[in-house]
Amino acid sequence: IDENLNLKLSNGEIYNSKYVFNCTYSGINKLLKASNLNLLPLKHELTEMALLDVPEQFKNIGLTVMDGPFFSLMPYPTKQKHTLSHVVYTPHFAWQDNEENFIFNGIENEKVNSNFKFMINDAKRYLPLISESKYLDSIYEIKTVLIENEIDDGRPILFNKDYGYKNFYNILGGKIDNIYDVINKIKGCF
Repeated sequence: IDENLNLKLSNGEIYNSKYVFNCTYSGINKLLKASNLNLLPLKHELTEMALLDVPEQFKNIGLTVMDGPFFSLMPYPTKQKHTLSHVVYTPHFAWQDNEENFIFNGIENEKVNSNFKFMINDAKRYLPLISESKYLDSIYEIKTVLIENEIDDGRPILFNKDYGYKNFYNILGGKIDNIYDVINKIKGCF
């Protein structure tokens, strides 16, 4: 991105626009760094969702237990299975963006040991039948949050108008309902 809102891709193609919205989630700082703009204060976590074949009693439900270190058992329709997440065991490790380390590359090349056994052992204290679930695999993703919300786990929308250049916006929303917030914020700019 440059001051004329030209976006130059790695293959050499150039695009120009009146407005540019950087909505690249975990890669938001990658575009900023490539554009010689200041990085945003972001924290990233490598997270795990265990993929399970659950007992018949859980086949058509999703639930979250919020007592103690909470966990969620949710349907995963594309695989006709369920995911299990746990507030303590889903995050594996974290890092913050800085000039030298602004994005984690190579997750697929890293050996990550599943925390499924820890998740299931804690969850069965509240939901004993969950121990009859069959572990199939894990899905690993990067979760990105604003550093300022580390204490309260809030996920408000990040919205930067004219970030470095006029009509260049950064948008980061960590929850699905942020879509309603961002629409109102964008409407308020025009």
